[in-house]
Amino acid sequence: MGYFAPKTVEQLDKEQMELLNTEGPVDFHLAPKKKVSLEVTVSGKGCESGSRTITIFSGEIQKAEAGETHLKIEGSCTEGGMTARINPRIWATGTPIVQIVNDLLDDFGGIPQSKRHIMPAKNTTDDVNPTLDKAIDFDTALYTVSCWAESIYYFDEFNDFWFVPATNLRGFSNLTGSILRSSDASNMVGYCNHVDVYGGAPEDLWEGKTHALIHAWAEPDNDWEIQSYGLLKAPPVVLPNADQAKCQEVADKLLEWYRQYKDVPVVKVVGKAPGLLSKVAYRPWNGQMPPIRCDGVEEAEMGAIMGLVTRRVVDISAEGGFVATLDVTTNFTGDGKILGVNRPTSDDKITNFYSEWRDAIDNDPAVVNKYPGVEFV
Repeated sequence: MGYFAPKTVEQLDKEQMELLNTEGPVDFHLAPKKKVSLEVTVSGKGCESGSRTITIFSGEIQKAEAGETHLKIEGSCTEGGMTARINPRIWATGTPIVQIVNDLLDDFGGIPQSKRHIMPAKNTTDDVNPTLDKAIDFDTALYTVSCWAESIYYFDEFNDFWFVPATNLRGFSNLTGSILRSSDASNMVGYCNHVDVYGGAPEDLWEGKTHALIHAWAEPDNDWEIQSYGLLKAPPVVLPNADQAKCQEVADKLLEWYRQYKDVPVVKVVGKAPGLLSKVAYRPWNGQMPPIRCDGVEEAEMGAIMGLVTRRVVDISAEGGFVATLDVTTNFTGDGKILGVNRPTSDDKITNFYSEWRDAIDNDPAVVNKYPGVEFV
């Protein structure tokens, strides 16, 4: 009987139940929903002697398939299970966003308090009784609440849940010296330059009853953007019971969110894998730009390209080594600290966010950047 000898259904069912009820390592056995993680230890020599461990992924197994020479594992973070339907809820007047998010996570289950980092840009709701009473899944529900809160949510490489504004709470990495290939991109994927927001009932919009709707719209405040790229409309947004001022506020902020997708450089780095929404900077040619003249007398230096990591793909192989491909959003606002849905109008907005969540930021070990500041690159 070889290693691949078939087993009875009863044997397999018994093994699966035992694995699902086992904490920690399971001696090379793999079962769906089993918690897994992938870490890489990077060692250096010479001036960069020492080693560090980088977490690439943490989540759970969705599918495991074994052949004679290879084992293929398909996994996902906790968000992969958020296609389940929510328990309809209506919250009391004045319920803060933090409570609403925690209620949704409690209903979903499996996310301990230590893995929740909830610090919304706006901790209040505009509706008298915030309501999620439709047949929607948890992912859609959290997206809806993130719009109320002018924030974003995601799971990081440690499978921690973050509900925060788009700011660099997760640290800074100088990639110069580790660049395999870089760019200062010009692209348009996901970009829009016209946003429509309606106040009223969603069915009024779908049924064409526009007389009952409040309408606000936003476009770039310049003469060249639409002329250069054409009019690119975002999907319409409907805010139940919102007034004209609220619709305009949301339209302005959504416009900035869509505009961040223009000109996103793609960077390949060796030996590093910065986390999502961490801040990075790099200099093209790893800071050693080719000389302007052949005799090397004149040289030029390009300034650092800086942005937030919005996508990360890590490749690990014997042939290519440890390489991370990053999408870096460079469309910061003038202050260079917060972008997109939480666009500040002054330094006071940034200071107020850190002041409001001072205790939470100080007491959260996962928050690396405790204060807004300046990084030298």
